[in-house]
Amino acid sequence: MENFIPLVSKTKKIEFGRAFVNCLGVVEIHNPEKLQISSAYESAKKALPLAAELKVINLKKPLTKEQKSGLSTIRKTIKPLLSHLNSLKKMPDAEKSADVTRVYDYVDLHMRGLSRANVYKQFALITNMLNGIDEQPELKASIQTLNLTATFEVIRKDKETLDVIYNERRRALSENQKARTIQIKRTLYFHLRQLSSAIELAQIEHPELDYTPLINEWNKEVEQCNTSRKPRVASGESEESLETAVGSSESDNMIPVD
Repeated sequence: MENFIPLVSKTKKIEFGRAFVNCLGVVEIHNPEKLQISSAYESAKKALPLAAELKVINLKKPLTKEQKSGLSTIRKTIKPLLSHLNSLKKMPDAEKSADVTRVYDYVDLHMRGLSRANVYKQFALITNMLNGIDEQPELKASIQTLNLTATFEVIRKDKETLDVIYNERRRALSENQKARTIQIKRTLYFHLRQLSSAIELAQIEHPELDYTPLINEWNKEVEQCNTSRKPRVASGESEESLETAVGSSESDNMIPVD
């Protein structure tokens, strides 16, 4: 009876997905219905969409550009606001001097050096500034007196847009892509093991049929996958693996067992 060559442990996701698809292709070529393994083959075929998910992940953090753009928009509004208030401070207007000083000092306190702060701190400073206006009636009145209410509303609307981007970005970053990859590989492994076991059993139940060409071609595919991994192991490249050991029994040793 022909045996399957084991697929080495810690096979990277790209190679693993390709090996899964190609091994199923080998079975299809050799007529699974004729070899009495069509049930296991059809079951494994249902997992093909999962194999398509084993692809290179875009390591760029999502919505980074949009977040930076949103913060930049707010800073571009605040900069001329401070310049305007600074100009008003230099104008001799006794009736408005207290209002100008109050608003200028408040905005300057929160926004000074804003562009040099990290993103998280920028969010906090802008949020605190806007919340403080709502909590201080005297400050709010000064803003109205200086006809700056519309300007602060623009900042508030831009901040609301930025909050949406921030929340979407956080949600995207929270998706555990590595855990999903491990789950998919385990599912595909299960189907491959079930299929190989069905072929081994069919060899026993149907000695009149020749499974050697199928198994030899399957093994050649596994050999190529194993060989493609070796240079990266030597270079010490990190692996995304099933974190499993090679199976101990002959029927389970096709690929790593969980």
